[in-house]
Amino acid sequence: MHSSPGRSRSLDHYSIAKIGCPRARRSRVLFSPHQGRLCAFRRSVNIVSFETSSARLVSSPPLLSSGGAVPAGPPKWLPPRPPLTWPGARKTGRRLAFAQWLARPGHPLTARVMVNRIWKEHFGTGIVTTLANFGKSGAAPTHPELLDWLAVEFVRQGWSVKAMQRLMMTSSAYRQSSKVASIHEEKDPDNTLLSRMSIRRMGAEVLNDTMLLVSGRLDETRYGVPAPVQVRGDGLVTPVATDKGWRRSIYVQQRRSNIPTILDNFDFPAMTPNCVDRVDSTVATQALHLMNNGMIDDLADSLARRVAQEAGGDPKQQVEKLYWMALSRPPDDEERRLSMEGLAKLSLGRLCHTMLNSAAFLFID
Repeated sequence: MHSSPGRSRSLDHYSIAKIGCPRARRSRVLFSPHQGRLCAFRRSVNIVSFETSSARLVSSPPLLSSGGAVPAGPPKWLPPRPPLTWPGARKTGRRLAFAQWLARPGHPLTARVMVNRIWKEHFGTGIVTTLANFGKSGAAPTHPELLDWLAVEFVRQGWSVKAMQRLMMTSSAYRQSSKVASIHEEKDPDNTLLSRMSIRRMGAEVLNDTMLLVSGRLDETRYGVPAPVQVRGDGLVTPVATDKGWRRSIYVQQRRSNIPTILDNFDFPAMTPNCVDRVDSTVATQALHLMNNGMIDDLADSLARRVAQEAGGDPKQQVEKLYWMALSRPPDDEERRLSMEGLAKLSLGRLCHTMLNSAAFLFID
């Protein structure tokens, strides 16, 4: 479909002559000497075309003249692209060729970028800390040989994310303790050398889903219509419970104006821009929400009922069971003593509420 001269004239008439301000009329006077040239250029432009065409270099001056054709493909200093078409093709094949070029085993970036992202999710920091910038302006890899080996292994295992995660999580680096000794502070204060495991706070969705799981209120229904949210007059946004409890965060309705408050408080990323790396903040609203929110109180009471059902009425057994349910480990002597003292003064529900607010629960050690 090509633009006709009449169509061009009507557009000019609407965009310039119909605007009654003096500035627009002066613009029309200045525009008049180039009117013929622009109209000729418009007639030569294929506005909506189903035919393929190559881009052309534009020389300056004049801007309307074009140089040689530039075929589709990656920059010349990167690996060459595969052929654009295939036998019997009825399309250009550019998108398929680009996808094949990205996923070719010898591509220098694709596998490295992917394993670096997986590493960051498990260790808190990528081998290349600038996740979206592997260029000269980005950070250099702290362990380049490790990054290369992981990339080669990733391709060798068929680009399997599951296999790569298993490899990382069974490594000695991942299974290290997070305890900081004096030699760590002296030789590796920022843990650049991976001398220990870094402590990481749970993300917004992980925290929400973990509280639902340990309290026994997680609705494991998958797929389907997203769970609606309830918006209170004061701005509190809470997912609506089902007969089985609350659904996972991924199945909760999320609108830019109505993000669930617990997700928003714990740095849930905005949906409008591309989020390369999440912000990890520590603000007062996080602690206030966990202490005062009615849904958190309900989850704490549900956790208390679950502990009492499995541990019986013995306070010592209740403390043991609570730690195993919430932290997947037994309490140490100091934690056991403090928990027993608290349980003597408070209800089991309040002790469970304290556990959900504790750093031991919020942070992955």
